[in-house]
Amino acid sequence: MSGMTDTQILHALHLRDHEGLTFSKIGEALGVSRASISGAFRRVDREQLACRCVKAQNKDGGMPALWWAGEVAT
Repeated sequence: MSGMTDTQILHALHLRDHEGLTFSKIGEALGVSRASISGAFRRVDREQLACRCVKAQNKDGGMPALWWAGEVAT
């Protein structure tokens, strides 16, 4: 997925969804271009729309912020 690791993509999503950063600022923080961030988000969003999850806790908002990093934002 765009040459970014899963952890980088999760961090980018956190920066977008919880910190409110722009694609350009996220790219700067991760050392990639704005276009790379845009492409990664497009692919993630497309895959998310195709998700056939039936449990609400498996969808948006079901996991706390920074769950993958072992840090839970309060």
